[in-house]
Amino acid sequence: MKIDVHGHALFAEAIGKAGKWGPRYEQEKDGRWKLVVGPYEVKLPPQPDGVPFDPMEDMRKNWDPAGIVKKIDAAGVDMAALTISPLFYFYWAEPEIAIPFTHLQNDLMARDCARFSDRLFYLAALPLQDPSAAVAEIKRVAAMGAKGVNLGTDDFGGKNFDDEAYWPVFEALQEHNLPIFIHPYPSPMATGKEDRYNLSWVLGYCYSESIAFVHFTLGGVLDAFPKLKIYITHGGGMTP
Repeated sequence: MKIDVHGHALFAEAIGKAGKWGPRYEQEKDGRWKLVVGPYEVKLPPQPDGVPFDPMEDMRKNWDPAGIVKKIDAAGVDMAALTISPLFYFYWAEPEIAIPFTHLQNDLMARDCARFSDRLFYLAALPLQDPSAAVAEIKRVAAMGAKGVNLGTDDFGGKNFDDEAYWPVFEALQEHNLPIFIHPYPSPMATGKEDRYNLSWVLGYCYSESIAFVHFTLGGVLDAFPKLKIYITHGGGMTP
C-alpha cells in the first residue's frame, strides 16, 4: 500500500472557535484573503482576476476529508493520515482556550475518518502546555481510534520534550502504542512579528525539527522510553 502520513486537514467548524485567537479569515483592501490566528497572519495565494473566492467554501472543497480523498485518488495513494494544521497547535494559548479547541479538532478528525475508514486515519493533537491534560487526551483519542499523535517541535508554553513534566505523556504513548508525528509551527505565531519571506517556514522548520531530535536524544527521552516511535517531518530537518 501507498500511505501518505503527512496530510493537513482544515475544518470549517474550527474557524472562530478559539476565542481571541480566532482563527478567522479576513480580506484585505486589494481583495486578497488571509488567515488570522491571533496576531499571526498567513496570506492566501492570490486568485485570478474576476474569479469569485470564498475561503470557507475553498476549505470545505479542498481541505476537508472528502477533498483529501479526491487528492489521494488522483495521486494514486491508498490511505492518508490526517493531522491538524500546525497553525492550530495553540501551544501559546491559555489552557482554557487550547484544551477545548484541541478536543474539537480531534473530534472532527475522528468523525470524518470514520466516514472514510478505508482511506483515512488520524494523528491526534495534544495540548502540550498542560501535560496532565495531554495525558487525558491520549487516553480519550486512543479510545476513539487515533493511530498516533501529531506534535510540534519545541516551546510548549516554555517547556520542551526533555522536560520531565512530559514523562507521563511518553508513558501514556508507549502504553497505547501511539507513534509521534513531529511537525514544526511558525516561530513568530504568539508575537505577531513579521515573518518576512516565510523564513520561519523555509529555514526555521529545519532548525526546529533538529531541535526536537536533540531533545529526544541528548535529553534522555529515548533512554527512558525506548519503545517510543518517532517520525520527524521534512527529512528530519538538519539531523541527517
